[in-house]
Amino acid sequence: MDDEKTVTPISRRDLLKTGGKVAAGVAAAGALAQVPGAPAVLASSARSATTLNFLTGLAGPDGQTMQAIVNEFNKAHPSI
Repeated sequence: MDDEKTVTPISRRDLLKTGGKVAAGVAAAGALAQVPGAPAVLASSARSATTLNFLTGLAGPDGQTMQAIVNEFNKAHPSI
């Protein structure tokens, strides 16, 4: 079998375009995290228990349904 590897050069233009796409993606993800109503889940683990904070912008009937789901989860997972 041939052990030679083919190296494809990357042009400066391609590198800058890819970097721009990555930067735009990171910026979009940061912007979405600031949108009211966008769900956010933050978890931290301790030796004896895990704390899970679930933030949502749901209110009214949707908020009541979400709270029921959270209550069921808490009942099924008492150590979290």
